[in-house]
Amino acid sequence: MKKISFLILLISNFAFSQEGFRFENDFKPNSEYLFKMNTQGITEVDFVGDSILLANFKNRGVELPIISKNESEVTVKTTTGKMDSQNRISAVIEYGDVINIALVNGEVIEQKRPISGTIAYGKYLENNKFQVDSLINPSKTQESLEMIKNMISELQQQIEFPDRKLHVGETFKNIIPFSIPIKGMNPVQISISTDYTLKEVKNEIAKFDLILSVELKGENEQLDLMVKGEGKGISEFNINDKITSNFSSDMTMNMTIKVNDQLTSKTKSTTVTNYKTEIRKDASR
Repeated sequence: MKKISFLILLISNFAFSQEGFRFENDFKPNSEYLFKMNTQGITEVDFVGDSILLANFKNRGVELPIISKNESEVTVKTTTGKMDSQNRISAVIEYGDVINIALVNGEVIEQKRPISGTIAYGKYLENNKFQVDSLINPSKTQESLEMIKNMISELQQQIEFPDRKLHVGETFKNIIPFSIPIKGMNPVQISISTDYTLKEVKNEIAKFDLILSVELKGENEQLDLMVKGEGKGISEFNINDKITSNFSSDMTMNMTIKVNDQLTSKTKSTTVTNYKTEIRKDASR
């Protein structure tokens, strides 16, 4: 009898391990989503090259390496409306104040990001991409509005799950393009590649282990540079609500820029990111 019970248990566990799960991101109509993200990082910038140039830094009171600690918080509320005949869902995205606090060589620098206070009106299309129809932003300059549109597009990027069922232990890759702004130059285009491994599914919450890598996307005509990065993280996906409910990652990135034949900058940054998304269904508009 004990052998039969053990055999039934073994078969049940095997069947459960072979069960597949389908994942997809999907915004629901007439709902409210609250997204909160906290980012903390340490950046170290150093220069190598001609001794006279390096001495000039010291003469100007610049201590090398330049070490800064940064922390920023982002709160975004998205309120969706009705779905139209083309399966588009109207939506309003409201950004709170996005404050970046930096401690640079002992000096505290607080900066409000341009996206602070922005309200974006638009709609989610069938592919779950947000289309901006109009923006309200305190700065009101055309340059800042275009930059904010790009920022919204990057912040709205989501995991692209395989169009099939996933099994526990299976891994898939997700690649997201990103840009690093550099004052006076074109942004540096990079790609963040993430391997998602499904560890378990319990109470409709899927848990993934993450392996991240960062690489330069194409060549930058204005800069001779190299970008490399790697990290780890975890992610939780709510299958019922079809959203990533929790995410955390710890990433280290190195960037080398050849300023000229006599000077090269080396930057190392470590960034810890945590965010949560909550949904309140049937939100009134």
